[in-house]
Amino acid sequence: MDGSRAPVVDPLHSCGPEPKQTSSSSSYHPFVLQQQNNIFRKPSRRLSLVQLQRHREIQDLSWQSFARQNQMTRSLVSRLGVVKELDGHRGCVNCIEFNSEGSLLLSGSDDYDIILWDVYRQQKIKTLPTGHRGNIFSVKFLPQSEDRVVISGAGDGRIEVREVETGDVTQLCTCHCERVKRIATVPTLPNAFFSASEDGTVMLYDMRAPHTCNAQANNVLINLRCHAGRTAECKCITVNPTKPELLAVGASDPYIRIYDRRMIKLTSLQYPPGGTMRSQWERSNYATNQLDASSDNLPFGCVQYLVPGHLPDKLKEYYQRYRSLATTYLTYNVDGTHLLANLGGEHIYLFNTTSPQQPRYYGVPSPPKAQSHSKDMESPSNGVWKSLSSTTNGISSHLSGGERPAPPFPATPPLHPNAEALKARANQAFAAEQYIIALQLYNLAAQLSPNSAVIYSNRAAALMKRKWEGDIYAALKDCFTALDIDPHHVKAHFRLARCLHQLGRNIEAQACLDEFKTMHPDHSTSPACTALTNEINNALYHQDGKFGNSEGDSDEEGLLGSYPVPSPQEQNWRLRAIDYQKSYCGHCNTTTDIKEAAFLGRDGQFIAAGSDDGNLFIWDRHTTNLVRVLPGDDSIVNCVQPHPHTCLLATSGIESFVKLWAPLPKMDNESEENMDVEQVARANQQRMSADPLEMMLLHMGNMAHVFGGGSGEGRSGGGPGQGSDTSPRDPSPGGPNDRSLADVQCRTS
Repeated sequence: MDGSRAPVVDPLHSCGPEPKQTSSSSSYHPFVLQQQNNIFRKPSRRLSLVQLQRHREIQDLSWQSFARQNQMTRSLVSRLGVVKELDGHRGCVNCIEFNSEGSLLLSGSDDYDIILWDVYRQQKIKTLPTGHRGNIFSVKFLPQSEDRVVISGAGDGRIEVREVETGDVTQLCTCHCERVKRIATVPTLPNAFFSASEDGTVMLYDMRAPHTCNAQANNVLINLRCHAGRTAECKCITVNPTKPELLAVGASDPYIRIYDRRMIKLTSLQYPPGGTMRSQWERSNYATNQLDASSDNLPFGCVQYLVPGHLPDKLKEYYQRYRSLATTYLTYNVDGTHLLANLGGEHIYLFNTTSPQQPRYYGVPSPPKAQSHSKDMESPSNGVWKSLSSTTNGISSHLSGGERPAPPFPATPPLHPNAEALKARANQAFAAEQYIIALQLYNLAAQLSPNSAVIYSNRAAALMKRKWEGDIYAALKDCFTALDIDPHHVKAHFRLARCLHQLGRNIEAQACLDEFKTMHPDHSTSPACTALTNEINNALYHQDGKFGNSEGDSDEEGLLGSYPVPSPQEQNWRLRAIDYQKSYCGHCNTTTDIKEAAFLGRDGQFIAAGSDDGNLFIWDRHTTNLVRVLPGDDSIVNCVQPHPHTCLLATSGIESFVKLWAPLPKMDNESEENMDVEQVARANQQRMSADPLEMMLLHMGNMAHVFGGGSGEGRSGGGPGQGSDTSPRDPSPGGPNDRSLADVQCRTS
C-alpha cells in the first residue's frame, strides 16, 4: 500500500496506495513528541492451550497462571449458553453477587427480598425478607464474615446489614436521603463498607463505631453537590483491588472520579427537623440548601478525573436535548491497572490507570481557563497520580517555538503476513461500504502489527464513514497514532484535519491543514484539500471567535432547566481529566441506570455487558471486536457478574429470574440460532441516537407488564404492588406508599 507514487484524488475516502511523501525527513515535525522507545510496540503473543500445557509440565508456568489464562478462552466463549434459570423472585432482579469462593450467589429484587443461591447445585438456599420499601439495587457479602453477613441498599435510601442464618438486622442506616445505588466493600476491611446514593454522597460505615441516624450524618466521605451542582447524583462505586485507598465513583455525568480516600476527612450533612419522618425529596432539598464552604472536604490533589475526550464539548447540547450521560457501572480488572466504565447514553470505555492517556490536541494553546487555576493547583500533592504536565497539549509546542531538527525515526517494521492479508480484506470491505466488517478486520490487523501507520490511518477512514457515536474522536486518536509512528503519513495527516473540523475544533483543524499544505505541497490544491479549506474557513467565520464554549456560559435552558454550573475547582478537575484507551460498541444503555459491564476471565480477556435490546454482549478486550451476542432477557439485561474462578457467569434483568451461563456441548451449542451481530449493533446505535423522550415512552409501553397491571413480574395475589391498588400515593420515593412502587423497574438513565 505504501511506496508507490499516485496522485491524491481524495485522501479521505480512499484506502488505496499511499501517495509519495515529498517532505524531507530532517525537518521538524509537530508529531515528534514521544520518545522513540515508546513509539514502537511489540505485538502481544498468545499461546495455545497445548503450548500452555507444555510450559506447565516443564514448570515454566505456574498453575495459577495456567488456570488464569484458561478460565475464559475464545473456544469457551463461543460455546456459552444458559444452563439454568434460577427462579424465586417476584420482580425484576436488579443486583447479583458471587461470594469470593464462587459457591454462593446473592440476588436482590424489586420484591424487596434477597435470595441466597447454591451455585453448583443451582438451587435456592434461603430467602431473606428485608425491611426495604424500595427496589433493592445492591447486595454484598461482608468480607471475612464467612459469608454469614450480607449488606443491602435500596431505593428507599436504607442500608441494612443482616445475619444470613437468623435474618436479623444488626445495623440499619437511613442517612441517605435518596436511592442507594451501589455498595462497595474492601476485602481487607471486614468492618467497613461504602455506599453511593443519588443524593450525591458517598458514605463510609465503620461497624465498630456506634452509629445513629438523626438530623446530621457525620460519615460523609464525598459530596458531589459541593462542586458538580445541586442535581449531581452518585450512580456507582468500586474499590481498586490492589490499592484499596483508591475509590472510583461514577455519577450522573460522564466523568469518572478516582479519589484517594487517605487525603479526605469525613464531613457532615444536615437534615431537617423530623428526620426520617420527612419525605426523601424534603430531606434531599434541605441538605443541599445547607451546603456551604465548610462542607467542602476535598483537597485539590485528592482526585483524578477520567472522561472520553469527545464528551465534555457535548454536555450542554445533550442536556438541552434531555439526553443523559451517566456512568452506570465501574469495575477494575484483577490487578487494578485498568478501569472499565459502562456509560449510559454512550459506549463502554476502558481506562488505563497506570499509564494514563491525555486527550490529544493539535499544537494550539489550551483554552485560557485551563491556565486559570491557582498556584497551589499547579503542583498538587496528588494521591491518585502525579500531576499531569500542562506544558504541552498532547502534540508539541511547535507553533510557539523555532525550527529544530527532529530525532531520527527508526524504520517502520514490515507488516506481519497475516496482518497484510487482513488489511487487504479490510480494504475490500471498505470499498464495498461494509464499514463494520472493515473495522473488525483492521482491529485484528492492528493487534498483529501495532506499529503500522497505514492500518491506523485506514481504520480512521472506516470510523469516519461509519459515524457512530464517538467514531470521529476514535478516528482522531488513530490519526494521531499513525502520525506518531510515521510523521509524514499523508492520508493520516489529512484525515486528522477532517476529524478536528467535524469535532468543531476548527482552530486546530486550520493549523493542521496549513501544516499539511506545507509538508505536502503536491496535494495542497487537490479538490479534497480545497473543499476542506473552504469548510473550515466557513466554520471559523460563523463561530463566536473564542476557543469553544466554556461550561456554564450560556443561559439557554433545556427540558431540565438551566445547565448546572460546576464550581471553579470542579472545572479544573475536569480540565485535567485523562482519556480512554479502548471503547466497546454495539450494545445500548439508555433505559435503565444499573447496567453493568464486567471483565471475563482472571486476565480479563473479554468484556461482557447487557443491553436494552435484551441481549448479552461479549467483546474481545484487546481487539474490541464484538465476539458474541446472546439473548438474555425478554426486555433488558442489566446485571452481568462473572464467576471468580471458572467459566461461568450470571445475568439478570427485567425478568424475575437469574440466568447461569456456561460452555455447552458442541451439539447443543450448534442448535442455537445464529444472530446477525452486525444488524443488532446497528439497530442499537440507532436506538441510542434516537430522541430520549420517544424512546422512554416506547419502553414504558414495552414494559407495561412491569407496572403492576395484570400478570407480570410484580407481586401477585393481594400483596403490595397489585394492579388493583388505587389508593393515593406519595409521589416521592420513600413516601408512605412507596412499597407499592416496587413493580416499577429503575428509572431511565
